[in-house]
Amino acid sequence: MRERALVVSINDNFVLVRPLITDACIACSNSKSCTSSCAKPGESFSVTNPKKLNIKEGDIVRVEEQKINMIIQGFVCLLGPICSAIAGYVFAPVILEKFNKVATEGSRALFVLLGLGLSSAIVLAFNKIFAKQKSHITEIL
Repeated sequence: MRERALVVSINDNFVLVRPLITDACIACSNSKSCTSSCAKPGESFSVTNPKKLNIKEGDIVRVEEQKINMIIQGFVCLLGPICSAIAGYVFAPVILEKFNKVATEGSRALFVLLGLGLSSAIVLAFNKIFAKQKSHITEIL
C-alpha cells in the first residue's frame, strides 16, 4: 500500500491520518501539488512516524505498508480459503467414515462450506493481529 493521506492529528506515539482518494484526479494537471480540496477523504486510521519527520496537522504525507506484511496477508487471505475448501472436500469421506456414514456430494459440499467458514474466522483473526502493525509515514508531500 502506498497512498497519500491528510494528517488529522498528532499524538506522542501515533499520527491520525485520513487517506485521500484521488481516482477522480488521475487526469488532473495539478497532480504533483494535489491538496485535500481535490480529493475525496477516506476513513481515518493511525500510522507511525519512524523517520521523525517534522509534520503538522493539515500536511499531506505518503503512507506505506511494509511489503512483507502485504505479501503474508495476501497469501493467507487467498490461499487459506482455497486450501481449506479443498481439505473439506478431500477429508469429508475420512471424517464421515468414523461416524459410519457414507460421503455423498451433498456432505462433501457441506464440508467445503465448513472449511470456508473456518478459514474465514482464521483470516479475520489473522487480520486483527496484522492490524496492530501500523503503516508508516515515508515523506511529506
